[in-house]
Amino acid sequence: MKKIIGIYILFLFILIILIPLTTGYEDKYESINKVESVLNYDLPDYFSWKDYEGYDWTTPARNQRNCGSCYIFAAVGAIESCIKISENDPYMNIDLSEQYVLSCLPGATNNSGCDGGSAGRVFEYILSNSSDGNYYNGIIPESCMPYQANDTIPCEDKCEDWVNQLVPIYKWDMVTRGGMNRIPDIKNKIIKIGPIAVKFMATSHFSSWFKNNHNPNDYYPDSESVEGYNHGVVMLGWKDDSSIENGGYWICKNSWGSFGGYDGFFNIEYNALNIGFSHMYYVSVAKPDLNTIDTITLNDLTPGETVSFNFTIENNGKYGSLLDWNITEWPDWGEWTIRPKYGISLTPYDEPIVVKVSVKIPDLEEKDYKGNIKIINKDDEEDFESIEITLTTSKIKNKISDNAQNNRLYERLNFIQSYFSNYFL
Repeated sequence: MKKIIGIYILFLFILIILIPLTTGYEDKYESINKVESVLNYDLPDYFSWKDYEGYDWTTPARNQRNCGSCYIFAAVGAIESCIKISENDPYMNIDLSEQYVLSCLPGATNNSGCDGGSAGRVFEYILSNSSDGNYYNGIIPESCMPYQANDTIPCEDKCEDWVNQLVPIYKWDMVTRGGMNRIPDIKNKIIKIGPIAVKFMATSHFSSWFKNNHNPNDYYPDSESVEGYNHGVVMLGWKDDSSIENGGYWICKNSWGSFGGYDGFFNIEYNALNIGFSHMYYVSVAKPDLNTIDTITLNDLTPGETVSFNFTIENNGKYGSLLDWNITEWPDWGEWTIRPKYGISLTPYDEPIVVKVSVKIPDLEEKDYKGNIKIINKDDEEDFESIEITLTTSKIKNKISDNAQNNRLYERLNFIQSYFSNYFL
């Protein structure tokens, strides 16, 4: 009985050991099913574009007067600051025309003008070259069409050479609503792109507080329960403070003139009056610059094998630029797996995107394969990169040589013999 069991075990050992020798093998590629943008949560406790590196990158607080155009002032104020930041010039004197939006961009105001609207629509139609965007991307200077707090002023009242004075934008997007869990994301957009346009519920109590509090260290507390939103402002920084119940406050610029708050600016506790709960909008005024490597060369590869390699994608544009990219072409030989194939809102200060590539080479000896992987800037197809791929196969096909098979088989049979000698002894 012992001998029969031993023979049976020997048979199983032979099957287990010999099967791998006859089935071959190939390298495995670990695919990535989802690529998520990684936010930099190592953020400073204090940051403000009003005094970043000792300079003021904001523009003065304006006065919307008796017109519900706060959403326009929030959007235009963010654009003005982002231009100064992108041009690396805190002394730049820039004042853009809110009246141009009121009078010439009906899509931006949703034909409601002084009755309120969305900063997101302002960005959308400044960028648009449709009829609702006045057929051009851009906004003109204040001097070309001064603000009159009146949505019945005709668009024809702008200066004659307005087209030559247009200041374009390149992209806009939003931080989705969320409250406290969105604070790191909001901070990230502010520090990597610039000030953003936000909404909150400006109550009568807040209005009184803003009028009478002028200390830059004061903040409006989270002391009222409110619903909805009625006022848009520019959010330009924050201060974390563990002594404050919600952990800190936002730094904002208002559009009620320079006499309230501190020169028209104010601080408000995280989440107070629903600030940070609604969608928040950010804008890019700088053109992105797609960058990657030039060539990939792989020589003496085994025909039919699967090889893997990586390359990175970067945005080398100015501060605040946003790159949406897409891989549109790759060689038509072999079986290709590329992940990720696209990405959005890559800033110059984000970590480069690592693209992982796997290709199963055709099973042909001594062949040269050439092709290109093309990556485009989705907002500007003239901005693209083409990586030249060169692969060369050798004479040896993707299988274990006869000598290697014999050597491995000999080693395993020696192991089996040694095992059973000890077993029966």
